[in-house]
Amino acid sequence: MTLLNLQIFRQHYLLVFILLVFWSLGTAQAAPNISCSANMNNGSVNLGNITPENADSASISGTLSYSCTNSGDTAGYVSVCLGADGGGHNSDILNPRYMSGPNDSKLAFNMTLLSGETWGDRLLNGKEYQPDPIMIAEHSSFSGSAPIRISLRSGNGNSKAAQGKYSSDFSGNHTALTVVTSTEPFSADCSKIDRGTAGLPFVVEATVTSGCFINATSDINLGSYSAGTPNITGSHNAINVTCPTDMHYNIGLSPSNGNSEGAGIMKGSGGNSDTIPYQLRSGSNGQPWGNTATANDVGNGVAGIGRGVPNSHTVYVTVPKTDVKPDSYSDIVSVTVNY
Repeated sequence: MTLLNLQIFRQHYLLVFILLVFWSLGTAQAAPNISCSANMNNGSVNLGNITPENADSASISGTLSYSCTNSGDTAGYVSVCLGADGGGHNSDILNPRYMSGPNDSKLAFNMTLLSGETWGDRLLNGKEYQPDPIMIAEHSSFSGSAPIRISLRSGNGNSKAAQGKYSSDFSGNHTALTVVTSTEPFSADCSKIDRGTAGLPFVVEATVTSGCFINATSDINLGSYSAGTPNITGSHNAINVTCPTDMHYNIGLSPSNGNSEGAGIMKGSGGNSDTIPYQLRSGSNGQPWGNTATANDVGNGVAGIGRGVPNSHTVYVTVPKTDVKPDSYSDIVSVTVNY
């Protein structure tokens, strides 16, 4: 009896063990198979035409896009880390980055995330873009995007940049797409994960054009005089003009009466019909400063050469006579920069 009972027990034990093994194998799950890709503004960010007027302020918003596909039979979680270094001019500097142009000229710019932080790369202790992990069902896809602000930086001599095309290349190792996946929810830290080998190549471009602008104009106050005072003169550094480096320009002045020789008339206030004639000049005893200048001919205007920073031009005024009623007299002069 003892031997018979032992055999029954051993057979029963063996049967239970086999059932447990088959149950475990039957419940194993396949891992998700997730792949991702990314691009920056479809490969090109163009700031357009740059002149001294917008050389320190031009900006544009690009779109950083990414998409992930789960081709596996199991749902999974995924997050991406998207980074960019300093670009083709100098990959080791994030802020400012530079676009290279003709004759070793350059334009300084920055790329920022929505938070205002500089978009960068972990290798330079920069801030990479990383969205929260997303669950992707089996045989499904997901896509997302984020704005990146590309802005020219002030205080780096952009207004002195020579005319021509500028660019910074972010192909090759200048960008990186890192993909993190899991079957369970997680919180990934880009800096603790090996940098991905896939990239998101793009180019930042701009064109410095032949633009000039008038930074400022200021009034010329001739002062107070007794009626009948002759030969009044006055002057002021009234015009500041900024043009690209080495650009030639010609300035014309036109009184409100439209006289092309710079001979204007100041009018009084209210119902006062008296007027005071005056002459605009390029020097204290210089030639009349009028408005016959063109882009190719200085005419009776004043010529200048751009330096990428404001050039100051002094306007002189002569008044031959003041046989008028006591009053305040004034006129408006239009300034034209031809280039």
